[in-house]
Amino acid sequence: MPDPAVPNHGDLVAEIRVVRERGLLRLNQVRLPALGAAVEALGLPSADGVLGSSITRVLEQVLERLGGGTLRDATAYTLGLVPGTRDWSAQARRKRAATVYGLSVERFRKDRERLILGHVAETILALCAEAAAAPEERDVPGVGGARRLAVRSGDTELVITLHRAPVETIRGIDILVSSENIYLEMAKTYRTSLSATLRNAAARRGETGEVVDDVLQRELREWLRAHGREGTAVAPGTVVATSPGELARQGVRRVYHAATAVPRPGTDGYTVEPAAVLRAVRGVFALARAERGLFDPPLRSLCLPLFGAGRAGLPPETSLAYLWAALEPELTGPDPWDVHLITRREHTAATVITALTTLPTPAPRPHHGPAPPPPTEPRPPPAGPRPPPTGPPRPPPGPRLKYGAPPPPSTGPRPPPAGPQPFSAGPRHPRGTPPPFGAIPPPFGAARPPFGAGPSPFGAGPWPLGER
Repeated sequence: MPDPAVPNHGDLVAEIRVVRERGLLRLNQVRLPALGAAVEALGLPSADGVLGSSITRVLEQVLERLGGGTLRDATAYTLGLVPGTRDWSAQARRKRAATVYGLSVERFRKDRERLILGHVAETILALCAEAAAAPEERDVPGVGGARRLAVRSGDTELVITLHRAPVETIRGIDILVSSENIYLEMAKTYRTSLSATLRNAAARRGETGEVVDDVLQRELREWLRAHGREGTAVAPGTVVATSPGELARQGVRRVYHAATAVPRPGTDGYTVEPAAVLRAVRGVFALARAERGLFDPPLRSLCLPLFGAGRAGLPPETSLAYLWAALEPELTGPDPWDVHLITRREHTAATVITALTTLPTPAPRPHHGPAPPPPTEPRPPPAGPRPPPTGPPRPPPGPRLKYGAPPPPSTGPRPPPAGPQPFSAGPRHPRGTPPPFGAIPPPFGAARPPFGAGPSPFGAGPWPLGER
């Protein structure tokens, strides 16, 4: 029997349609029991006066799940979740959402808008199901907190620190890693992505707060110009190092930029291939090893994001699987690193904790070759003296020649072979002088007649040589 506190899909779709029509600014003026039940299932405040803000937070979580692409953009405009659109009319938001797909307003209303509202309801139900299935003791750190995870890798216990905090609040870590697009163009400073936050925090500002030196983006442009890649894309997985700028006040000594996001043409979204995540993590550690000894004290700690698990829409489980494939050898090497992971989302933090604390113990590798022979006891020595050999005695061995020594001189002419030899019919001629014409013995020793002396095959009787 289903839980009565969890709303059904039809009621959610109807109330989401009301939200689209009334707008986010009027949520406290309408009765929305299904969305209120979803708010309670997710553990958000549901008292009067704050229910509207909690419903907005639920819709923002749905938007985070959508990642990037046209579906996310159209959903954001439809519900007024794009900054600056909350006070737009329902007709203006619908018209702007229709332009995302390049459709007319009427066609968008009859087709895509219904699909969008239904998908939002399905995502809310998925969030409620995850909240109900998640154990209470998972101990996800709160915003601004951290947790040290003990991870088993074979017979070794590794330690990884998970931060659930904005990246600009991280202190005392040598290397911060950022995810960039393949053009190495950082996000605008007014956005909330990891790239934008790092760019904003590292910039040097004047007395009135204006940016006087965009440190990270300036050094990335200098790297592109020096390598002849200005205006062109680099290979996914490329890693470029820059100075920390103003982040040096927080103990940061380097910022690594991993090019993993590939822009989708015609949209504001990105695509992150899992293989690019693997190459980027390996490139981060390769560059860190190369720069380790250039600093005093040497570099020892770095902080990695879950590449692609944000706006690119890569599932956190997939991003973590490829990140761990490159991360585990670095943690078990002879000179391991102090590794930190960072995320701001509760769901992503819970995924990391569950995945790393439940890693299976690797089974012993099976033996695919032939079975080894059973151990045998050593053969006992023979009892008594060894009997003398029987038969004729062996001739004494001749002298052994050293490598490169001349052969021994001949002791005399070679005797002729005894008995008849094969193919010996006919006289033998001295070497170098051809035998006379007609003296070559025919096969099997039969004499061959001179040329022209025999009967002609073209008529009866002999034909003299030279006559026709």
